[in-house]
Amino acid sequence: KSEPLQSSNGLSVGMRVSHARFGQGKITAMENAGIIHSILAGTDRSSRRDIVVVNAAAAFVVAGKAPSMAAGLELAKSTIDS
Repeated sequence: KSEPLQSSNGLSVGMRVSHARFGQGKITAMENAGIIHSILAGTDRSSRRDIVVVNAAAAFVVAGKAPSMAAGLELAKSTIDS
């Protein structure tokens, strides 16, 4: 099940969050590397990618590279997908 992801002030950030639980077991460094590779290669479009996009967007906003979370999301998506 998933639902719209909202910021702390209730604004939608245009992403969905999954209620799937990650990390229910130990993941090896090689498995983590595979997940990262699949996100950057564009083959993993799951909520794991969404988490990476939202974190990158927030980093762009904090660093002053994006004026808003919406702009940060677009920049993050285009950067990850390039």
